[in-house]
Parts: sequence; C-alpha cells; structure tokens
Amino acid sequence: MNRSVYNLTLDLHRQDIQVSVSARQGETNRRLCIRLVENGKPFALPYGCYAIFAATKPDTTQLYDDCVIKDDVIIYDFNEQTAAVSGAMDCQIHVFGIDGAFLCSPHICMIIYESPFDISGVTSSSQYSALNALIAEFNEKKAMLRDGASTWYFDGAFEEGSATASIGPLAKVVDKTVQAGDLAIDTNGRMALITAVSDTTFGYLYLSSLRGPMGKDGADGKDGATIWHTSTSLNCLTEDVDGYINVSDIDPIEGKVIKAGDYLFDSDGCYGIVQNTTGDPADPIQALLSTIYEIVSTGADGKDGADGKDGATIWHTSTSLNCIAKDADGYIYISEIDPIDGKIIKAGDYLFDSCGCYGIVNNTIGDPADPAGFYLSTIYEINSKDGTDGTTIWQSTIALSSATWYESIQSYSMSSSLLVAQDGKIVKIGDYIFDSKGHYAVVTGWQGDPLKPEVALFTDIYGGGGAAGANVWRCNDTTHDEGNPVCLFANIENFDVAKARTGDIIIDTEGTILTISSIHPDYGNVYCEKIGCGAAEVDALKARITTLEQLEIFDGTVTIS
Repeated sequence: MNRSVYNLTLDLHRQDIQVSVSARQGETNRRLCIRLVENGKPFALPYGCYAIFAATKPDTTQLYDDCVIKDDVIIYDFNEQTAAVSGAMDCQIHVFGIDGAFLCSPHICMIIYESPFDISGVTSSSQYSALNALIAEFNEKKAMLRDGASTWYFDGAFEEGSATASIGPLAKVVDKTVQAGDLAIDTNGRMALITAVSDTTFGYLYLSSLRGPMGKDGADGKDGATIWHTSTSLNCLTEDVDGYINVSDIDPIEGKVIKAGDYLFDSDGCYGIVQNTTGDPADPIQALLSTIYEIVSTGADGKDGADGKDGATIWHTSTSLNCIAKDADGYIYISEIDPIDGKIIKAGDYLFDSCGCYGIVNNTIGDPADPAGFYLSTIYEINSKDGTDGTTIWQSTIALSSATWYESIQSYSMSSSLLVAQDGKIVKIGDYIFDSKGHYAVVTGWQGDPLKPEVALFTDIYGGGGAAGANVWRCNDTTHDEGNPVCLFANIENFDVAKARTGDIIIDTEGTILTISSIHPDYGNVYCEKIGCGAAEVDALKARITTLEQLEIFDGTVTIS
C-alpha cells in the first residue's frame, strides 16, 4: 500500500509540542518519518535502541505502539486505532536505550478531522502493541525454561553463530547434572538456553540465545551495593519468606561489611538481597536475605568491539645490518633473527643489530605464516656513524701533565688504574680523558691486554687554564626541549654565573653535548644549542675545545653513545 509520508525533524531536548500534523478520521495509509537533532545537528541513534509511539486519544483511550528504526529514522505507520477518534491528540515518541534507559520523548500534535462518511463500525479502544510484544516474548522464554533450572558457567566464550558448545569447560554445580532447560553463561557474560545435551561427559550442549525483558532503572543509592559470594546453597536456607545465613559462610571482601541492599550469590545460580544483619553492624553475625531468586535470564547482548590491529614487533639479529647488500632494499634471512614465541615477521616491524643500526620491514618473501626472509627499508644508524661502541669520557685522578712521555713510541702514557672506573667500559681508541685542571687528551692506543689495558696512550695534551677557554659543566638532567634546549641552574653542578659564558660546554647524564647560547640569571636558566652525540659531533667538540678552565664538576661517568 502506498502511504502518505510526513517527514518530521524533532529536537530531542525540547519539551514543548514542536510540530502539528493532520489526518482524516479512519485513515490508515499515513506514515511518520522522524529524524532527531541535537542543537540543530543530526543525532545518531545509539546501537540497539528502540522507539514507542505513545498518545492519548480525545476519548481518553491510549496508544502504545512499536516504531521501526532504519538508518537513524524512526518510522511509525498508522493503524485502525491511530485516527479512530476526531479531535486533537498529544503524541510522544519515547526512545529507549538497549538497556531500557529512557533517552528522550519529543512531542507532536496530531489533529484528526471528522470523517464525512459514516464510520460507526470503527470502535475506539486502547492499544498496547509494544507492551503486548514484550509480554509475549517474556512468556515464550519463560515457557522454555525448565523448573528449577541450574546455571552453568562456561570457561570460555561461545563461538559467534554456533549453536553448540563443549560440555568440558562447564563449571561443575554440586549434585547437579546438565540438562535441557538449564542456562549457560560464558566469560563475556552471554547467556544461552541449553536446548539439548548429547552426552553429559564429553558431548556437546545445543544452545539457543536467551534474552530477558528490559528492566526498569534502579533507584540511586548512597553507597553502591556490594556483591558477595557463598559456597553454601541458598536453597538450603529456611523455606519461609526470608532466610538467614552466617556471615562466616560468605567470602570476605577487604574493607567491606555486609549491609542492607547488598546481593549474595551462590554457586547454583541463586541469589538473595540482604534485608538487614544481626549483631554489630561493623561485624555482623548473620545476614537476613529476602526471598531467594534463581537467575533465569539476562539483558540484551552488548555490541562486539572491533578487533585491534597487531602492533609492530621489535626483533634483534647478531648479523650486522651494514653487511646486507646495499640495493634499494636490504634483505636478511629469518634464520638469522632471534625468534619471539607466537610472532611472525610482518611489514612495519623493526629489526635491530648489535652495532647500533636498525631497519624497518617492508615486506616478506615466502609463506607469510613462515617466511623465508624479508626486505628492509633503508638501514638507519643509531648515534654512531660506523655503528661501533660510542666514545667514552674518562676522569683522571691525576693531572695529565704528570703523564710519562715515551720517546720510543712518541706518546704519553697513563696507567688505566688512574682513571675513574665505569661499569662495563674499557679504555679504547677515540676515548677522551679529562683531569681536574681542565686538560684533556684523546686515546690513540694502549699497552697490555686490549680487553683490560694497563696503560692508555695519547699523543697530545690539550691545555686548559686560559682565561678565554671554554668551561665544561655537568647537567644532572636529560629532559631538554629539542627545538630550544634549556638547563636550569639548579640542575648544573656547582654552576657559577660569574664564570659561565657563551660558548661553554654542558654535558648531560645521557652524554648529549650542549653549548651555551645565552644565560638568564633572573630566570635561573641557560639556553643551549644541541650538538648531538655521534662521531662527527665528537670531532666537532674536539675542534671547539681549545682550553678548559673548570672541570671539578665533571665526574667521568658520562658516555657519548
């Protein structure tokens, strides 16, 4: 049947009558199509909500009919009772959430004009199609439940769309056998009606989804109800209106005491609501329960959340990435990568080697589930240009001017024992040695075991003490803004504003080298330029430092890496 359509736009926050529509008495070929807005903007109806057309007719009979929701449009089709009586009707569109919560009820006015024809055969009466549907659904589900049904807990999740589940993961209920008509609840809180059982030992349950009627909103309480559990069957309590249970039989919850309004569940799927307690309220002896209820239904299923994407995995290889062919992409075998349980190489993953280099996986070759190898994007190097261990800065316990000059090898030497030790570090070529007078030297070799040198050799001692020389300061901080590094006076050891000058060097606890660009005594900070900490930056540091005036603040524990 072709219907005459009224397209209406209603604001969900307005409480007055927003629009008026008209019809002729007895008409049934009318349709209301309603879109909701919020402050003028389209309102998306929440998932699972439903709507009811409610009205009181001029003769005081009532309508309470279901609407259809499609693409955020609420649709109501007239029936023989909608326009049965002439006159003005105050109509409301009740919108409820999936949990039965009342969302809004915009108003419209409907004017029913008297029919010019004799429609005395039409009798006006109240119509409750929406309520009748809920009652019918409730009675249908209630009829499916077996009297005294047990509730079983399924250790897992019901498979989407499956009508069966294994009996094995069901939590045992004492002295009970799983039967048709029982209920099963999985770890996601979904409840299903057991319609058949093929084998109570190793067989399968045959399931049917079960949805309970929408519950009313509960009253707001001062302190939320606490949910308790007991291994004692609540059906064992006295069979009168109320039952007592000893508090010692209830699993304790730290910091909580039993109070009126709390819920108590047992392992048989029964529960009771605490009416009051006996004894000291802070340490009650017994809890008096209301009538014992058995759990037979649940609310509507919640909407499944979207699966998250698998994040990037970080892998490690002992093979130097610099050894890989230098074509547009680097290639490496899977067998040369340390495995990670349950992970496979995929595009976007990171691969690090032991030399301070890494690459990002572009794609793989072979079976994606068991790839033979994969290609890397351009290989990146971390801090050090050659990928080797970074330069270490040492502190000498004696003045470098006391070092011995060996004419045979044309260099100075200093016992390694005179250097302040750094855990896990050994002296190597390219390291820096500073003394407390502001002198420094660059290690060019050693004598003895390379892994444990007895003497460090160097060819030149770069002097300090000159008034124009740069000071070296130690900053006990690593949080420097990349664009405009700032060091607070309070974080710089023994900082002396009178001695500090533009061009001085600051080394922080991560070995990052900074140079002072300006000093602001009023604010207690200095602005710096960040030099960096790679090999090229170390060379630049060497070229900039010609004299060093003050190094008492430096303790030799910083590593440039």
